[in-house]
Amino acid sequence: MAYPLLLLVGQWVVTGGEGRVGSFIVMPEAGFWPEQALVLGAFGLLAFGFIVRLNRAGFAGGSNF
Repeated sequence: MAYPLLLLVGQWVVTGGEGRVGSFIVMPEAGFWPEQALVLGAFGLLAFGFIVRLNRAGFAGGSNF
């Protein structure tokens, strides 16, 4: 479920164009780049927290496989 949302937000951050699902506009066109930078920074923080949590749980490094 997360991949379609990440792809939609990723496309919006990179291009600044409208994020659409079919003909429905989910994310309006970004006319000002700091808005895109804030969203990218928020996703970066979320990804960093997820990676840290995985490392603490012992899933990184391949020792559990």
